[in-house]
Amino acid sequence: MTTLIATILFCLGWRIVTDEGQLLYFIRKPFERNISRLEVKRGNPFISHWEVVKMELINYFGKPFVLCITCMASIWGATIFILLNGFAFDLIPALVWNSFAASFLQTFIWKLYVKLD
Repeated sequence: MTTLIATILFCLGWRIVTDEGQLLYFIRKPFERNISRLEVKRGNPFISHWEVVKMELINYFGKPFVLCITCMASIWGATIFILLNGFAFDLIPALVWNSFAASFLQTFIWKLYVKLD
C-alpha cells in the first residue's frame, strides 16, 4: 500500500511540476510541440512517411514520461516499485497490480484536480 501511495503522489507531483507555467515545463514543451506538428503533418501528402513515423515514436516515448497521467504509472510506477521493494520474479504480480491500481487512482485524482481550476 505504501508503494501505491508513493507511486500516485510521485506521478501527480511530476505531472503538476511539468504542467504549463510550472518550473519543469521545459521538459514537457517539446513533446507538446511534437503533438501539434504531428496533427498537421499526418494528412499532408508532401511529408515523408518516415518523418511522421519518427514523430509518432517521439509521442509514444513522451506519453509515459511526461504527457499522459494514466500512462505514467507504467514507467514511473515500475521504477518506484523496484526502488522501494527491489526486483524479484515473485514480485512481478505485485508490480503489475501496483501499476494498474496507480493508473486508475491517479487518473481519477487528476480529473478531480483539473475540475478545481
